[in-house]
Amino acid sequence: TVEREAQQYRKSLEEVERKTAAHISLKYNCTVDPKLSALENAINILGDTPSMLHLSNVTNLTFHDLTPENHHVPPGANLLLGLGQKFIPTLRRTTGSKELNEHLFRFRRDLYRAVFWGDDSEEEKEENAAKRPKLKLPSKWTPSESEIPSEITHRVSCFFDEMEKVHVKRTARPNLRPFELKLLKALKADHSTVIANADKGLGPVAVELHKYIADALQHLEDDTTYDIISSKEAASMTDQIVRDIDKWVEKYQPHTSSERKKGIRRPHAGALLEKEAAFIMERTHEAYRLSPNALFYLLYKLHKNPIKTRPVCSTCGSIAEAIG
Repeated sequence: TVEREAQQYRKSLEEVERKTAAHISLKYNCTVDPKLSALENAINILGDTPSMLHLSNVTNLTFHDLTPENHHVPPGANLLLGLGQKFIPTLRRTTGSKELNEHLFRFRRDLYRAVFWGDDSEEEKEENAAKRPKLKLPSKWTPSESEIPSEITHRVSCFFDEMEKVHVKRTARPNLRPFELKLLKALKADHSTVIANADKGLGPVAVELHKYIADALQHLEDDTTYDIISSKEAASMTDQIVRDIDKWVEKYQPHTSSERKKGIRRPHAGALLEKEAAFIMERTHEAYRLSPNALFYLLYKLHKNPIKTRPVCSTCGSIAEAIG
């Protein structure tokens, strides 16, 4: 009986040691041995750390944790989020030749166009550039290869062949350390924390979701600035905005062929070029189908004491984007 109890005690002790080591490894990204002293574990951790992490650490990290003490982001988050929201982790696999096809075809089309129009004089180029509208849909026209010198088409073909040889799919070298990849996955799965932006470009800010919502409602519930409307009213106003944009484009676009045949003259016709009118109409209705509304978000003013927020309403991708 005594031996059985001792064996069970040893098993339970080993289980506790295993769980403790796993918890420390997950939380602090280091491997410890509970049987060793703190100094011995520290020496082992330091010895297992690559020298490049000591010699090339990023020093100008910008990350601000506004979460309470009982809900801090995981340790080491400052090393990941401090890289900034413009940092792009590398993909697990490099870009292959198939993924490049679309970009290579666009390169060939742009090159063929440049060659096709390359005989224009400098005056003609300046005149065409002045007439070219800033708002326009991308053209899909491509000169035929019979209109392009054979030397150019041969060089493009050779270039494509070399690109297929160079861009072979292989495992990419990550620009994040293993624990940072685990941390990134954990932060994505954590829906109780919001990684917001700070005002003045001061970097990412970690805020609890309910705190972010409360900060946003401080602005949205201000009836001197905002009106609360129902979903039905919002949908009706969205439809009306699209109709207003359509009427505005119809008013200022050039005369249509039928109008010219009938001799109809509209005031202000031609204030918009044909390509500009087509651009506004297509982008507006595309946004109406996909996501018509603007995006509301907050910037945290860390330079203020106490910390305040700046409300931002972004029309990027909304029905109002095409008209600026």
